Amino acid sequence: MINNNERISILNNLTRKGVNIPCFDGVIIEPEVEIAANTVILPGTIITGNTNIGSNCIIGPQCYICTSNIGSNTKLNSTNCFNSTIGNNVTAGPFVHIRPNTVIKDNVHIGNFVEIKNSTVNNQSKLPHLLYVGDSDVGEN
Repeated sequence: MINNNERISILNNLTRKGVNIPCFDGVIIEPEVEIAANTVILPGTIITGNTNIGSNCIIGPQCYICTSNIGSNTKLNSTNCFNSTIGNNVTAGPFVHIRPNTVIKDNVHIGNFVEIKNSTVNNQSKLPHLLYVGDSDVGEN
């Protein structure tokens, strides 16, 4: 784990590149993480590993993202995501758990208390709330 001086330095570098971090409290972002401009990182968010986040996203509050790719215009609220891919224009949360080997394509909505494992959720699908999707392929729409 990085020390506090390194943490503040990483956050300052990201803000200079156009990432909006309105409150540094509780935000931990490892050095290998890449975040595009105009993305907002909210308090209590931890981003680790080889993670890439697109532009115009809102990540947080209270997200944990590890070694994942997240497209642009995506909003994650209280979402945990591990070794997965999330497309563009996705909304998720609160309280979503995305487990390894999951692919969420574009324009998908994931509601409250949803867990997804080792699955593909295709374009424009909706997983409303209180769901478990495991080892599955969810079709479009």
